[in-house]
Amino acid sequence: TIVVFRYNAPKFKLIPSSFEFQSVITGEEHWTEFMIVNQSEEHSFVLHQLKLKDGDKGFRIELLTNTVGYLSGLPKIFGPKDTLLFRVHFFGSKSGIFKDSIGIGSASVFAYTAEVSAKVESPIIEAEDLNFYDITIGDTISKSITIENTGKVELRIKYYSITSFPFWTDLPQITEDEPYTIGAGKRLNFKIFFTPTS
Repeated sequence: TIVVFRYNAPKFKLIPSSFEFQSVITGEEHWTEFMIVNQSEEHSFVLHQLKLKDGDKGFRIELLTNTVGYLSGLPKIFGPKDTLLFRVHFFGSKSGIFKDSIGIGSASVFAYTAEVSAKVESPIIEAEDLNFYDITIGDTISKSITIENTGKVELRIKYYSITSFPFWTDLPQITEDEPYTIGAGKRLNFKIFFTPTS
């Protein structure tokens, strides 16, 4: 009696095989999508594992529930030529270059098949203090001030604070929803007004 055992190794891959988050500014979060592909035209496989190799470089994997076309949980059966998407997020907590690998596999076969990387840079702010010196009570004096971004990425100002009257500025409205952007190597010029009352 001859017993024949046949084993069909899963054929899976990730698309793309590498992705770089470019020009991330510190404090920002970005995401992209990867596709899991069952390359076999005849056989199914069960996805048991999907993980980052290091897991501490600022990247995280997100599965989307109740969303057509996205992987919602593990384990998951992939029929022949099936594909599903998942997301990879990156948060730039500090400047530098960061890399990690994404691995996928069944219960018996596992491999790191894609790489993610990110380059994080910080804007550099340069500004000077002002001194109004001696001013007559009731007079209004203005002085110009410059904020320069000497970094390699744009600076997004989302809020500012200044003491109330007798100081004020001619800065435009700046909020989380309406930030002011200073490009790399650019300047913001504005005036500060002072009217002493005592």
